[in-house]
Amino acid sequence: MGVTPPKVLSRVQPVYPEQARKNGVSGTVKVKALVFKDGSVGQCLVIGSSGYPELDEAALNAVQAWQFSPAIDRATKQPVKSYVVLPVLFSLNER
Repeated sequence: MGVTPPKVLSRVQPVYPEQARKNGVSGTVKVKALVFKDGSVGQCLVIGSSGYPELDEAALNAVQAWQFSPAIDRATKQPVKSYVVLPVLFSLNER
């Protein structure tokens, strides 16, 4: 029994806040997102802050635009809404 978790189909890269880039700020934001039966994203919450509000906000905005294959209830084989926890990395070395 149980649920097969959702999988990311399309990922929007977060916009690196200009002030954070200028200040050399990097970090990881842990986001909890509700994935609906159609794979769209509902409410997102920061559950692990980067320590920089501008990075946290950019991560939330990006994850809102992601698309998933929905979670599947193994017993009924039907899509169900579920939550996922996603790390969003901001690194100046990758830019």
